[in-house]
Amino acid sequence: MIVDELFELMAGLARDGITIVLVEQNVQRAIALTQRYYLIERGQVTAQGESANAAHRADLLEKLSV
Repeated sequence: MIVDELFELMAGLARDGITIVLVEQNVQRAIALTQRYYLIERGQVTAQGESANAAHRADLLEKLSV
């Protein structure tokens, strides 16, 4: 599936230390690739945090009801 291929490519870029901006609806899959996240709603940053921080991830998922 092309989505799987894209996520594999992005994981490789992340391992190589290359910064990317990812806009993705699948939050759980996207956050696995990131070091930091920003949630933008209606043009405003409404949440941000470090992906490795379990409390930050939990807050994000709760906010999104995922």
